[in-house]
Amino acid sequence: MTVKIDKPQRGSLRDQIYLALREGVWSGAFAPGQSITIMALAEQMETSAMPVREALRQLVAEEAIQMMPNRTVMVPVLSHGAFDEITTLRKHAEGLLAERAATRIGDADLQTLRELEKKMAGLASQRDLDTYLRMNREFHFTVYRAARSEIYMSLVERLWLRVGPLIRYALNDREFESSSDNHQLAIEALARRDGDTARRAFEQDIAAAAEEIKEAFNFTIDGGALLATGKAMNKGARRSPTPALPA
Repeated sequence: MTVKIDKPQRGSLRDQIYLALREGVWSGAFAPGQSITIMALAEQMETSAMPVREALRQLVAEEAIQMMPNRTVMVPVLSHGAFDEITTLRKHAEGLLAERAATRIGDADLQTLRELEKKMAGLASQRDLDTYLRMNREFHFTVYRAARSEIYMSLVERLWLRVGPLIRYALNDREFESSSDNHQLAIEALARRDGDTARRAFEQDIAAAAEEIKEAFNFTIDGGALLATGKAMNKGARRSPTPALPA
């Protein structure tokens, strides 16, 4: 699977490159442990190295990627402990946003959620993983935006950048289940302004996704590195070298 990163068309070149690269990280265009040179990205996006380097620095600050000494960038390989901490933070932050959204979400957003969920159910049966994950992210962030909390939204976006590549490659070449039950529970709770149930639905959804990732990846004792099993890391990536264990 290859996710295309399109050449920016409008606005600040640096900002457009940042958004394109962020989308690439979110959607799994880069595998965990994969390294890519700045020049290769610049050539792909038909631009010079300078705006690419500037955009990458912002992603480094957000801990979505690591800048290596040899002018390459790499999607980090999470340790067992880091993955668990991120999952805990996600459950707290995203659950809170869902709870707040219950008192603020409008009818238009509720209709968007229903339409997304209906489409996602079909995509799951068709095994269209890439479109499913994109719509799943839109489902979640439609709710989070409705909560109108810039600080929590910023935190959640950074957390999703850390786990996006893992989600994509954990499910690569594997059967995956729709989140329909938790999503339906969330929609019903939001529609009746039930914040407690909305929070629980999102926490359950995040926990279930975490278990899927853990089933697809091995947590090793030595170094606590998160390593792929089977083809999860290798198939579909532009280049996916085996990640080194963290020191």
